Amino acid sequence: MALVVAGAACEADPDADINYPFHVDAVDEHAIVVSWHTFPELEDFDIEVGITVDGVLTVVEPATAGSATIGGIPPGTVLVRMLTRIDGGPWQWEERGPNHLVEVPTPAEPLRLGGGRNYLGTGNLAAVSSSQQLRGLPGVASQHAENFWLSINGPCASREQGDWRTAVSVGNFNTGNPPSVPIQWLGCTDAQNPAIQMVDSHDPDGYFLGVAVPDAFVGDELTVQVFDASRCNHANSNPVPPNTVGIDFHATGNPFWTRFQVRGPGPEAAPTAAPTAAPTAAPVLASRTFETGQNCADAGTPSGFACDDRSWAMRWCDLHTIVDPTPGATYFLQVDVGPIPAGASQAQHYLNSYGVRVRTDHQFAPCSTDPADPAAPFDPTCPEVFAVEWMSIFANFAVVAPTFGVAAPEPAMGGGTLELSLYDIGEGTVGLQALDPAGEAVGFDWEVVDETGSDVAPTGGWSGSVAPGGALDTRGETADHPCGAGNPQPGPGRLSSSKYNDRMLVLRVPLPDDLVATYGDARRWSVRYLTCPDPGAAPSDRTTWSASVRPPSPASAD
Repeated sequence: MALVVAGAACEADPDADINYPFHVDAVDEHAIVVSWHTFPELEDFDIEVGITVDGVLTVVEPATAGSATIGGIPPGTVLVRMLTRIDGGPWQWEERGPNHLVEVPTPAEPLRLGGGRNYLGTGNLAAVSSSQQLRGLPGVASQHAENFWLSINGPCASREQGDWRTAVSVGNFNTGNPPSVPIQWLGCTDAQNPAIQMVDSHDPDGYFLGVAVPDAFVGDELTVQVFDASRCNHANSNPVPPNTVGIDFHATGNPFWTRFQVRGPGPEAAPTAAPTAAPTAAPVLASRTFETGQNCADAGTPSGFACDDRSWAMRWCDLHTIVDPTPGATYFLQVDVGPIPAGASQAQHYLNSYGVRVRTDHQFAPCSTDPADPAAPFDPTCPEVFAVEWMSIFANFAVVAPTFGVAAPEPAMGGGTLELSLYDIGEGTVGLQALDPAGEAVGFDWEVVDETGSDVAPTGGWSGSVAPGGALDTRGETADHPCGAGNPQPGPGRLSSSKYNDRMLVLRVPLPDDLVATYGDARRWSVRYLTCPDPGAAPSDRTTWSASVRPPSPASAD
């Protein structure tokens, strides 16, 4: 589209109109991006471009080829126009000019991830029947196991191993596209590996868990506990053995640091929302860094383990006690790798899996803020443990079709769209379902994010839909690889050839208008993996998830 400004002089033809092609290049809930260009014969004039949004002049720039980003626009349909003026004269436009009606979407509201209970990321501890206070999850039946551990990788891990925020790079291997053997890890810096790809998703602050103290809380203290806080170098020392085939991840040669910092309290915007203020702004109440390679000889620990010290291997231990916690406040547990000793950065390319719970008495007792939660008894005074913004997990399961609780939208969010962002999902699986609070598989639209704009297309394309009761195929190529190998990757240098390896998959699930009428007190939405039928396949999935609800779009203007 072109703007026509009448009566402006032109060096080639003083009576000619001036045409400025004008485009709206991108729109999201944060900003509108516009661009324009002029013609060479106009270079001798002092011409300016102005951009209006619903008649309000927002941007004034020289009328040279360029672009502008306009933020702070409320959701709804807005009219975006370009004007020009010459030598500081009046702004001019023609009614037939480039009038772009732009729909600015309503921002999505982030949800607490996991959440609802006073524990999170406890894997299969619900199935442990002996020494429960040390190793198990007393009061939680085995059929209600969470099936995933909280987890973090080192910054030198290739991001495709499932850590969206901590990893600094991807393409760390020598493989083609799709990957082929033999596989060799080449490092995580461009000095070691010229083909390395540094990633924008890296955040040195790591991950945050929230501990929400309910308004009805009446206790004198609450204690944050961590299960298996240190990364051990014995093959069976993690809660479930990670798959290390083909890569040397031995801890004595590759030590690993994990830092846990209790912070707080901090504000939240809404009952289900992520914090409005960065959790890093909350004061540090306690901090501890765990390192591998130190011997431990705990009586309840299998021989051969080498962990942080005598008290932290494969058991629940107190990290910090918050005395007189503030009712209604949110405390945070920040998990990162901490300062890495000089010269050791290349060692940080493994993972550490752990679990978190909060006790309010001498012994832990499970509870839930969800009246319909079948796993733990409802208690309005229950402190809630949840992941903030991103939930970084390691799902290693021996059950068929495991289910993972993701988030619980509030009743007021009915009629919106639940958006689940799932990074690097699907290893060892053949299908993915979205489950409503009644446990039924619902329909959804899906999209794979083209992160670089030039990613190689995934098997099955960039987007599509799944009907109610159906499942998204996570296997992809099946002729020679019945469990999902052989798929094209976003780019070279990947280790895996799973269909959604190193890809962000977004599921968009329409919510009923009245969530309470539809589901009663039940609120938890989940995803379910359909596992590979090959008996030799061991489903294991290191992945990072996020969830939000996008409200219905406002009515469009005429």
